[in-house]
Amino acid sequence: MNVNEVVAKLAHRLSPATKVHPNDDVNRCQSTNDTYPSAGKMALLQGQQGLLQALDRLSAALHTKAKTYQSTIKVARTQLQDAVPMTYGQSFHAYASMFGRDLTRLRAAAAALSRLNLGGTAVGTGLNATAFYRAHIIEATAKVSGLPLHGALI
Repeated sequence: MNVNEVVAKLAHRLSPATKVHPNDDVNRCQSTNDTYPSAGKMALLQGQQGLLQALDRLSAALHTKAKTYQSTIKVARTQLQDAVPMTYGQSFHAYASMFGRDLTRLRAAAAALSRLNLGGTAVGTGLNATAFYRAHIIEATAKVSGLPLHGALI
């Protein structure tokens, strides 16, 4: 709320004839229950593309190593003891498979992260936020951020 008050005061200094209310005009009756989680989701979505690309490269490199070492035998370990023979290729393939599953889960997580509850206010009812704000905030935020955002409101 302090930031909203500072912004309203600065706006009034720039245009003394214009009254800017910290809650009604700056905050638009939003709640930190909306904005904080939304900001966190958007940050994750922005960083996700780089993470997915890095994991794709890692998975491809592990698949290459699996092929390269498909016949090189090693001793497998279980519970810190020698176990049965296996190949390095099998080990690399297992790691590549694990990262492949992680990639699938991360891509699925993006769909959930793209749903923002902006406009829901403190308890998700939208109380005290204008109908115009609720109808347009997600689209405007998506446009400014370049992210594929959707509303979580019913």
